[in-house]
Amino acid sequence: MAIVTFSLDDLKALGLSKEDVKNAVDRLGMSIEGMDETEVAIDITPNRPDMLHITGFAKAVEYLLGKKVPKEKFYSVSRDSLLKVNVTGAVKRIQPYIAVAVIKNVDLQGSRLKNLVNFTEKFCDTYGRRRKKLSMGIYDFDHVSGQLTYDAESDAQFIPLGMTEKIGIQKILKEHPKGKEYSGILGNAKKYPILRDSKGVLALIPIVNSENTKVTEKTKNILVDITANSRYAAENAMNLVACTFMDMGADVYPCQIIYKNKTVVTPELAYKQIKIKKSKAELTLGFWLQDNKIINLVNKLGHVGAKYGNYTIVYVPPYRLDVMNVQDVIEDIAIAYGYENIAPMPIVGSSIGKQDYLTDYMNRASRFMVGLGFSEAMNTYLTNEQLNFEKMGHKYEEKSIITVAYAKTEAITMLRTQIMPWLMENLEKSVHESMPQRLFEIGKVFHLENDNVVEETSIAMVSEHSRVNFSEMKAAVTQFLKFAGIENYKLEELSDTALIAGRAAKILVGKETVGYFGEVHPRILENFKLEEPVVAAEININKLLKARD
Repeated sequence: MAIVTFSLDDLKALGLSKEDVKNAVDRLGMSIEGMDETEVAIDITPNRPDMLHITGFAKAVEYLLGKKVPKEKFYSVSRDSLLKVNVTGAVKRIQPYIAVAVIKNVDLQGSRLKNLVNFTEKFCDTYGRRRKKLSMGIYDFDHVSGQLTYDAESDAQFIPLGMTEKIGIQKILKEHPKGKEYSGILGNAKKYPILRDSKGVLALIPIVNSENTKVTEKTKNILVDITANSRYAAENAMNLVACTFMDMGADVYPCQIIYKNKTVVTPELAYKQIKIKKSKAELTLGFWLQDNKIINLVNKLGHVGAKYGNYTIVYVPPYRLDVMNVQDVIEDIAIAYGYENIAPMPIVGSSIGKQDYLTDYMNRASRFMVGLGFSEAMNTYLTNEQLNFEKMGHKYEEKSIITVAYAKTEAITMLRTQIMPWLMENLEKSVHESMPQRLFEIGKVFHLENDNVVEETSIAMVSEHSRVNFSEMKAAVTQFLKFAGIENYKLEELSDTALIAGRAAKILVGKETVGYFGEVHPRILENFKLEEPVVAAEININKLLKARD
């Protein structure tokens, strides 16, 4: 959530009254945190970053209240690129992707500059995850010379915002307010990402821009850059920003981004087309819809609708980053219709619920592990191939994993097949905490078997400290097997790239392999930036209980 304050006078100039704001905010799933005679503070949900700017907010309210109807393919940019940006391989470690646009004929008089600065800060803090996922810079384009280069250097010098003299990167990171606040994003980098033109450095990414290109109320032409951990994030965020400037009445010109093996143009304001069948929407929402009613309702959320046979084609504007598929459109239809207008339906039947055996077992196992001195971790089922496999030194077949359709970020692309990588990442994030560290997690893991989804429950545990060894984890595993009622089991040597050869074992109950444990290989420790040795184990509880019974 991001609390954004708008001037009521500015909203009035955009065609909205105080009552309009009150009527729309709740329906959009947001809340008013405070309102007086001059300002209103609104808690904007993370899925609507387009509303962080006052023009985007006003536009959304006007659409919802029917004061304005979206025009088909209103957003478009010139075909001619004004700039070229060369991206070097030196930036591959930190935010290696960039999107750039030139904005002309922008009006920043009055409160418009303040609104723009507030938007960039809130956008980077929320959608950009405090600049870790992406960051945004704005520059006076009239003070930019020649073509641009996105590169990395060890200690370039320039005048950062708010200062009067050139200083080096190291000094900026230690002394400048933004350097102190965001230097942790750069970690222990030896070279730091910079954006420069033919005259010098425009910005230290993602920390601070140059004072020489500072944007003021007199600025008429702006250069905007967005750097990110993925191309998808950078280019889609730039689409949103471009639409925001166009709503302000400015003209947007694209730029060429030249990578080593590919050249792309940003922004590209393409409308996404999503086909929706009336019957599917009705089944999901629980009420009847007429075709023209669907078009009217999607209009209220900024989309353009058109009848196409038995379907309605919805044209999603490029600033709606949250709309990925038909379910998102159906959600927008419900918002436009008004959840308060959906009649409740009686429950057909009822029964007395009780906790199933596996859930009860997991709760008892959790208490047992805490008793052994482990702390419980709780991670999401969603992950990515790099964490789940590559950082653990494992290979995988795509046909065996369950991927996420329309993934919005490279961090969430699949359902996890094991818990262990998450615990290793937990250790990485708590590397500065005191030792020893002992963690466990009980949760779901997933894989495909003959094209069928298999959902199972596993328990994983890790222990990290300077004297940890195979015997410590063997003792913990033995205790857990006793808790599970397993008296007869065998240990056999295990060959696994994530574990040290000769110090890893698989656990067999009868003929069934139910889990493994061992000392984590130094190469894997290096992948997670861990300096102390780690032992780890993971046991499939479904297989364990089946073998026991």
